[in-house]
Amino acid sequence: MNRTTERHGSLLIDFVAATTIFLLVTGAFYALCRTKDQAVDDAEKIAHATNAAQARLETLVRMDYETLLKQDGSKFPASVLEEKIEETGVVSVKEFEPGLAQVTVIVRWGLRAGGQDEVKFSTLVRGKEGWR
Repeated sequence: MNRTTERHGSLLIDFVAATTIFLLVTGAFYALCRTKDQAVDDAEKIAHATNAAQARLETLVRMDYETLLKQDGSKFPASVLEEKIEETGVVSVKEFEPGLAQVTVIVRWGLRAGGQDEVKFSTLVRGKEGWR
């Protein structure tokens, strides 16, 4: 081989190495940006779901105790960003003893990668007659 061929071969190897490094760095930066965007989207979904669950829980604890007990298993519309699904929010009411019930509100939403995520709030509610 002559020197010209060796020099061109060396330049080609340098070019391929530089291009590969550039593509790896660019790909890593793109992945980092996408992960940040997805984290922001997830945070927004959690905030919307939290607001929906808190609003529903506030409505429930203001109800008459007997009406509240009838809400067990009821579903309510909850907005997680633009996704409005009738079955997103679920209410669970369990009476521990007469006059004392645990109220739980769960808002679930689907993830892009599959599966579900949820926000869950729970509180104890006492009837007018109270508990002893």
